[in-house]
Amino acid sequence: NGSYTAVVNMNNSLKRRIPGILTLSDEQINAPSAQLVTGDIDQNNILVTAFDNSARMLSVARQRVKLSKAVIKLRKMDIKNINFSDNTFDNIVATFVLCVIPKKIEQRALNELIRVAKPNARLYFLEYVYSDNKLRAFVMRITSFIPKLLFSIRFNTTYQLIKSNKLLSIKKTEFVYDDVIRLIVA
Repeated sequence: NGSYTAVVNMNNSLKRRIPGILTLSDEQINAPSAQLVTGDIDQNNILVTAFDNSARMLSVARQRVKLSKAVIKLRKMDIKNINFSDNTFDNIVATFVLCVIPKKIEQRALNELIRVAKPNARLYFLEYVYSDNKLRAFVMRITSFIPKLLFSIRFNTTYQLIKSNKLLSIKKTEFVYDDVIRLIVA
């Protein structure tokens, strides 16, 4: 009778809690950790399947899993071809996924996440955005080539992708770290 949640890309944990999302490790920023949606569900009654295509990230995540009361299964998997049946998951959590994968596959990846989500599932996304502060945004824009080269980060992309998808409707957005990391709930 528990919730079955898919977690994609276990590569970032924020120091503070994101409303509605429990991180397995609040200790370090950028610590690989599965993030799972809990809502009002007892953590002892959650089954989580977390996947990433990086063997290194999965290795570190195995250590983090030991800190959770939830049942968490880790799998190496490509987001373009999620190896689960349609309508499998009650929740999907994709942390900094759509904003770091190549633009040419972002729609395919989103379609795969939608495919494996149950009809009334909540989908949670985190994305990097340019600040509303003019000076900060200017600095971010002129230096954005650095995170793009190092981590493939593209700013302000996930929200527009979700908004343009006819199968999703955005329920909520909020900034969870200053005005540069946005949570999108669809």
